[in-house]
Formats: sequence, C-alpha cells, structure tokens
Amino acid sequence: MTKRITRKDEAELKRTLQLLHGRLLDDLTELEEDAVGSADHPVDTKSNEGTLEAAQEAELEMLEEDERLLHEVVAALRRLEAGTYGACEDCDEPIGRERLHELPYARRCVACETTFEHAPPLADEEPA
Repeated sequence: MTKRITRKDEAELKRTLQLLHGRLLDDLTELEEDAVGSADHPVDTKSNEGTLEAAQEAELEMLEEDERLLHEVVAALRRLEAGTYGACEDCDEPIGRERLHELPYARRCVACETTFEHAPPLADEEPA
C-alpha cells in the first residue's frame, strides 16, 4: 500500500523543492558565466583542443541537465500550488511518500514511471 503524503510532508517537500530551485538557479548562472568566460579566452594550441572540447561538452551536458531539473522542480512547485502534488499524472493514484522524499519532483508513481520509461519513443521523438 502506498502511503499518501501528509501536510507536514508536503510542507517539508515544498521547502526541499524551493531549496533545490535556488541551487539550480545558482548552478545555471555559474555554468553560463563559465561558458562566457571560456569563450572570451579561446585556446589556440592543438594539444589542448581535445581537452577543451571535452570540457565544453561536459559543461553543456551539465547545463542541459540542470535546465531539465529546474523545469521539473518548477512544475512540482506549480502542482503544489494547484493542489495536485503527490498524485500520479497518469493514473491519479498517490505517488507515495517514500518516492517523493527521494525524488520530490516526481510526476508519476513507480508503476507508471516504469511503463513510461519502457514505452517506445513517439515517431517525432529521437530515441534516448
């Protein structure tokens, strides 16, 4: 049986989401500043090209992941405001207290998330 979240859980999870939101904004600002700074100081030596490209690619991946997480956190905060937080977007059953404490921006219960992750991509989507 999945335990629903209590009002106390909800308040705690809201605070967690707000802290995560702030941290992600800080991280994104720092990553963007680093990207601008590295563009201002290009390295011309051939020996450093591969290392520089790998570092830029890693920074871009971190930036994209932080942007994705920020989107999820904002969506979770909106669900809190709308009163739909904690309900699975697919089956409308409770997501579960333990899952939300581990992943406070979860949109789906474990069963629906598993189905979602194993579903074939839509025709207009690229495979993951």
